[in-house]
Amino acid sequence: MASEFGRFKSKTIDNRLPTLMQREPFYHELYHILRHAGQQIMMPASFRELQESEARNFTMYAAMPLHMLKNYVYTQPEIVVELSEQFRVTLELC
Repeated sequence: MASEFGRFKSKTIDNRLPTLMQREPFYHELYHILRHAGQQIMMPASFRELQESEARNFTMYAAMPLHMLKNYVYTQPEIVVELSEQFRVTLELC
């Protein structure tokens, strides 16, 4: 849920979700606050899709910074599980 009062913007993340599942919407919504303005309901569909795509990309880089990914060996059979545990994100994000 989003709220906006003048210059104050807030996003609400469902705290009933497991922590791993809270992180992704947090990064996604954070990007919207930092980079986007306006109400998506009033935007053309193509512009709204662009904003969502940018927020999804930011989520991946914020949750698993590229410079930290260089320290892993990607030939290991359980690398996705290891990354998920290390970065505390879902397997789907990995």
